[in-house]
Amino acid sequence: MHLRGPDRMNLKHSQWALPTTDSTIDALGAQDRELLSRRWLDRAHNELRTSTTFAELYRGLVALEASSELLAVAAAAIGDELRHAEICHAVAERYAGHVLRKSPALVTAAPRFTGCSDRDARVLHVVLHACLNEGVAAAYLGACLDDAASNLARIAVQSLLKDEIHHARLGWAFLARANANDRALVAAALPELMHEVARLWLGAVDFPEHLPQGHGCLGFAALRRVFTEAVADLILPGFDHAGIPTGQARMALAKQSWMRA
Repeated sequence: MHLRGPDRMNLKHSQWALPTTDSTIDALGAQDRELLSRRWLDRAHNELRTSTTFAELYRGLVALEASSELLAVAAAAIGDELRHAEICHAVAERYAGHVLRKSPALVTAAPRFTGCSDRDARVLHVVLHACLNEGVAAAYLGACLDDAASNLARIAVQSLLKDEIHHARLGWAFLARANANDRALVAAALPELMHEVARLWLGAVDFPEHLPQGHGCLGFAALRRVFTEAVADLILPGFDHAGIPTGQARMALAKQSWMRA
């Protein structure tokens, strides 16, 4: 595909070069193309926002005196998410068939958790966005990859999924090195952290219930199902494996309607 303007990243020379043609996209009607373009554009915005979240997360890890290995992963994640935003924007333009306006990056505020010190807030911020948010993202993208019949969508999703798995591992590696006080902090906060990640993923009011299949985007019904399975089969077992009690979180989640959907 042709990427217009000097501000576009040269994706043709990346590991995940995007194809210039895709007959499955060309076969779509105008309404479906517009709908899918909007979803990929929203994804580009979310990836851009995540880049600034990782910038703040990196600052937090520095303040927490994290290892150089964890700092390197967090620093690289900033660039990864910026690249993801470029890829998603390029895909959105392919579905739209014309140039689309790019969203500006916004600064992510320092983390704040009620009743927590700055240090404790930084610990919870890493867990929320690396263990939980990136873990769900990996599960979501895995389902999107299974759905992707479009070659363009498949290659784009693959490029995102590879990095999101790596980003989630950052959170679990951080948690594995946490001291007893930080583990107790995470265990006590876990019900609220799970509520927050559910808000991030399921709180959108304009998310289509269904989307055309084969284009690497899930409708809300499928998203809710993937989210529920990720929490039950991936996230909570991960905390159990890390020695973080999940009993309170499980009881709180059992009361949520989306867990029974």
